[in-house]
Amino acid sequence: MWDFFIKNNKFAYLFLVALIAVGAYSIASIPRESTPEVEIPIGVVSVALPGAPASDVESLVTNEIERGLTSLENVKKITSVSREGFASLVVEFNANADISDSVQDLKDQIDKIKTDLPEDAEEPVVSEIDYVDQPIMTIAMSGNLSDLELTNLSDQIERELENLAGVARVEKSGIRDREVTVIVNQESLQRFDLSLSEVTNAIRNANLTLPVGQIVNDGVSYNVAFEGDIVDTASIANIGVTSRGGQPIYIKDVAVVEDGLANVNLISRLSVDGNPSLSSVTFSVYKQSGGDITRIAAAVNNRVDELSQPEQILDNLTSVTILDAGRDIKTDLVRLSTSGLQTVTLVVLLLVFAIGWREGLLAGTAIPLSFLFGFIGLYFSGNTINFLSLFSLILGIGILVDSAIVMIEGINRKMRITLPSIRRQPPSKRLESFLLR
Repeated sequence: MWDFFIKNNKFAYLFLVALIAVGAYSIASIPRESTPEVEIPIGVVSVALPGAPASDVESLVTNEIERGLTSLENVKKITSVSREGFASLVVEFNANADISDSVQDLKDQIDKIKTDLPEDAEEPVVSEIDYVDQPIMTIAMSGNLSDLELTNLSDQIERELENLAGVARVEKSGIRDREVTVIVNQESLQRFDLSLSEVTNAIRNANLTLPVGQIVNDGVSYNVAFEGDIVDTASIANIGVTSRGGQPIYIKDVAVVEDGLANVNLISRLSVDGNPSLSSVTFSVYKQSGGDITRIAAAVNNRVDELSQPEQILDNLTSVTILDAGRDIKTDLVRLSTSGLQTVTLVVLLLVFAIGWREGLLAGTAIPLSFLFGFIGLYFSGNTINFLSLFSLILGIGILVDSAIVMIEGINRKMRITLPSIRRQPPSKRLESFLLR
């Protein structure tokens, strides 16, 4: 192979240009993050049984789930904890198992087991441990708005941010959730001979989605369901409770329906430049797995800037970015890359002064070309640029320099031995003769 490049210099140049081009493309396209994503092969099953002592939780919930998981594949170990009103099971899978498929199989198995659990037990929750699932941005927004206006505005902002490419989800905090209050009139209940349970059952039944059968068309079966979701306050007021004397009795006939907010559980305040603090809402932005943090954070910042323009939903509101992992990572990567370039420059200068300018440049050229190979490997293997990969590349500088010095010493020795005979050959053949020897 090397004989081919020696005899065909233009192919060697083309190979070098292609290497530089592919390496530059890899550097520009490879995702950037703080730490590499590590998948932990563990699934956690959580079940609540309110009011039950620990012994009952163990016998009725924990043991039932453990027996049901014996047929699950790729399970290495199951650890369980039972305490008053709650059971938790940690399922550890084999290291070579696919974590996504294993957790999905665990969820399917739990769906089969939950019919054997007590009726008072809450819905089992299956989750996987993800240390990378941390917010990449935290943004606080405040203004002269009422609690209801701030809650409605936060729903709009949440939808705007979740529609951005690379954003997995947006969690908001510091606001009061919307809550509909139904104030029943006791005198109206007595007048229509109704009980409070009949009113609550009517509201509950109106908010259920029930299957009503199937429709078969050309051999294809379609499920049909009755959608009973309540979408606004007016729908609650018009729910029928019963009938008296052939006349329907609605919720509005026996109660007052108010659209309000839930009780305060968490208070979020924002003060900027020493001004009085105002009620605020805080958004935590999470990225999708494998996404480039710097690009996602930049897209979120651009969208917030667009929404802050005049006549937009964030006009006259104050937005403060509390956490921006994309900006921090970009700063750290630039600082680390600068340190690497300074190291390469110092190494080349030392080699130039110690063994000569030609040898120093030759050794210095090997470092960036080797880095290009490294970035190409990272990109096509699906890895990212992070602190671990960059530190590994920087540590490899020492090995590259040592190897280059050994090669240069060998070249010098070979030149001293073969140079007298090569000088007697035509100039066009000298390089080829030297390399082939």
